Amino acid sequence: MKKQAPTKKTVYVAFNGTIAASFPSAFKKLGYDVLENLDGVIPEVGIVWNDLRMTTDEQKEIMKVLHKGSNMFILEHGFFKRKDNFQLDKHGFLHKANWVNLVNTPASERGFEKLKEFLPSGCARMHTSTQGKILVVGQNDGDTQLVDSEVRHSTVFRNLVASCLPKGSNACFRPHPRTDKKYSSNNLLPTQEIDIIERLHYRKAKEAVNITDVLRDVKYIITINSNLIVDALTMGIPALAFGPHTGINARVVKHATVANLREKIMEMEQGWRPKQSKVDNYLAWLASVQWNLAELGEANNWREWLKPKEMYT
Repeated sequence: MKKQAPTKKTVYVAFNGTIAASFPSAFKKLGYDVLENLDGVIPEVGIVWNDLRMTTDEQKEIMKVLHKGSNMFILEHGFFKRKDNFQLDKHGFLHKANWVNLVNTPASERGFEKLKEFLPSGCARMHTSTQGKILVVGQNDGDTQLVDSEVRHSTVFRNLVASCLPKGSNACFRPHPRTDKKYSSNNLLPTQEIDIIERLHYRKAKEAVNITDVLRDVKYIITINSNLIVDALTMGIPALAFGPHTGINARVVKHATVANLREKIMEMEQGWRPKQSKVDNYLAWLASVQWNLAELGEANNWREWLKPKEMYT
């Protein structure tokens, strides 16, 4: 007997867990059937978590089906209070999101209001300091946010930075809290120890135990494209990064390449910092494109997002 096609509009959530559980009630209020599996159906709406992580044959097939005719939405952890807030976009996350094309236009009123919620004490003003240390921030090899970067491995990154730092620099290397990699001794760039408490906290909260302690006495950071850039900017600390990173698009993070790293470090040493107005606008943009579980479970929000237009204008 031939399977009957759905009579209602359908939505398919291509992942499980607490976040995924917030969607069904909202879509049912909008008259959608929530599919438990695709079974040959091309749904009107598909929701995925980090489309770059969908690597199994089954997941790739799901993505093919969704791309054929679905209104696609892609989620990832957000920028502030990351455990409880999530990026949402129809094109991708981080630098692949559509809103990045607008990041140099004024952020929305919602963005500035949300930023106040995330940072009740406000942001520190950008400063130029010749004192303090250079914090070189490592990342987790294999992380999808490194896919488009010129430098994709923390050991390569660490050695490259160490070779370009001015002689006598006060600098240290901070490994990513999730990495199990052991870094060999390097007199030019000593390594911070990440203890088990911080590792466990990061796995749960997606952020450092105490970011103020991590960035204390730091004059600027160097990284590939770590989210620690955002934390640094909120504390008035400039950043140098290989990218890709949305802060480079927003002109609030200095962009480095393998070829010009030594030159760009010297510019940081000479006191480069972004314009405060651009930093404030950028941070408000980040706040405006992330959503908590209550907002993701709100039917009226989805009614607006499902309209045939970009989510952010």
